[in-house]
Amino acid sequence: GLLMKDFFKQYSPYYKNYKLFFFYSFVGIILVSAATSGTAYAIQPLLDDIFINKNKEMLYMMPFIVIALYTAKGFGRYMQVYYISFIGQDITRIVRDKLFSHVLSLDMDFFQKKHGGELVSRITNDINRIQQAISNYVAEFLSGILTIVGLIALVIYHSPELAFYGLIVLP
Repeated sequence: GLLMKDFFKQYSPYYKNYKLFFFYSFVGIILVSAATSGTAYAIQPLLDDIFINKNKEMLYMMPFIVIALYTAKGFGRYMQVYYISFIGQDITRIVRDKLFSHVLSLDMDFFQKKHGGELVSRITNDINRIQQAISNYVAEFLSGILTIVGLIALVIYHSPELAFYGLIVLP
């Protein structure tokens, strides 16, 4: 928890410029979560309608419903990954530019003590790790939470009594 808090505190000034991109990414995350929950919600009634009630119209509709849900999920995943990656890449560019201008301002003693390879490694590899953290932490965290909330809401909607035992009594 503490490490994550420090991480966000250090990089929060960079995040402020990307509110719109975060919004788009969040829309993508919501699409993924809604489509995942929607798939779980739609399968049971669809199958009941087709096999038990012998509803032929529903049989013809089912492929379109499934394709629509998976298209929404794929589009949402694309939006989420694209915008979060863009934010991560752009923040990385800013951090790299700052570091590079700092390195250019150092005196000759520093360069005589440090190996060139170590400097290149720091400028490329360490900042790439930062970028992965910036991109992946946020998206995975939000996506996981929203999917869990959607699926829990679905369970409660289907059977409040079973949800009570499954979510409160058993744990």
